[in-house]
Amino acid sequence: MLSNFAWYFLSFKGRISRHEFWLGYLAAVLVLLLLQHKFEDLILYLRRPPSGNWRSEDLELALAIPKVLARAILLWPFFAILAKRVHDINFSGWWVIGFGILAITHTDFGGVIFSLGMVIGLLPGTRGVNRFGEDPIAHSST
Repeated sequence: MLSNFAWYFLSFKGRISRHEFWLGYLAAVLVLLLLQHKFEDLILYLRRPPSGNWRSEDLELALAIPKVLARAILLWPFFAILAKRVHDINFSGWWVIGFGILAITHTDFGGVIFSLGMVIGLLPGTRGVNRFGEDPIAHSST
């Protein structure tokens, strides 16, 4: 069980079906929201001003730090899931780096990630064995 979990979220090898992709994608989004909320509470507590009044730029920084931390923690698992899904479509996982650069440099990070997830998550995979492994749908039905 633990090795399957580690492979799913940490490995860039193999293939996953659309169903498996969506489960991991939604799990990553939920973890992102939970982490971001908890980090936000922690940072606001740690960086609270002694006077009790926040300056605008201090509050902006205090609210930006949790977003960056939560996204940084989830980059590897999300890209691992995305790479395996791209493998199922018979493309190299190296395309994920391009997706990552696009997402990081784009001002609407969440919108880019959502859009990429929608496209990759809706495309059917190649049937049968491809250069990245067995068909996850055929493999799960045996």
